[in-house]
Amino acid sequence: MPLRRNRGNPNGLGGRPRRRLKERSSTLTTGSGLPDYGYAGGGGRSATDTRFPGAHGDATVVASVYTTSDDPTAVLGAVRKLVNGLGLKFRADGPVETGSWFRRFRIRGQKSVLPKLEKLAGQLEEAARLHYIDGARAQNDEREANAVSNLISALDNTEGAVIRLSSILVVKSRGVVMVQVLTPDQAALINRNPHLLKSPDTILEELSLGTRAALEENPKSQVEVPPSNH
Repeated sequence: MPLRRNRGNPNGLGGRPRRRLKERSSTLTTGSGLPDYGYAGGGGRSATDTRFPGAHGDATVVASVYTTSDDPTAVLGAVRKLVNGLGLKFRADGPVETGSWFRRFRIRGQKSVLPKLEKLAGQLEEAARLHYIDGARAQNDEREANAVSNLISALDNTEGAVIRLSSILVVKSRGVVMVQVLTPDQAALINRNPHLLKSPDTILEELSLGTRAALEENPKSQVEVPPSNH
């Protein structure tokens, strides 16, 4: 099956835009250097919320898991193993929503360890390439045994999924696995529209539309190319 990595193309992922979800709020930063991805609808929680106490130097970031299958056992187990393997703690932070399956989580650990999450995007993309494109070779690849590859393999058991680990977004839709690193504006957009975390078929398109709308409203945020001297 094919793999695509969405790079925030402001022109969207195809099709006519139905609406624009505007980005206006700013995003705070934790002591770990990671954005504060507080939840929408609940007033937002700081990534250093005292309701998640820890030792000095600890910080927390948000996570969530959605699968179209009502049995998340394989996916959830793979996510937990991946996070725990980095020396981080993975804990539930909300009720299970059934029909499909959705739950919010918190990831907590030392501020010096949390940035390791940011480095997972490339590994997840490579694991997906090995699994979905190289096929048979991937079966004999040593990385099939590691936590990153196990997460990609676990997605075989569901038609659609949205997994968020801090600023990393893993989406499976229509047989395609995509990995994207969220910008602070995109994270804020998701916080204001949490239903997107349960919409594997539309979340990346909506993020692209939101990015495009933000650029149109604030053209100075676009990179200006200096005039040629020729």
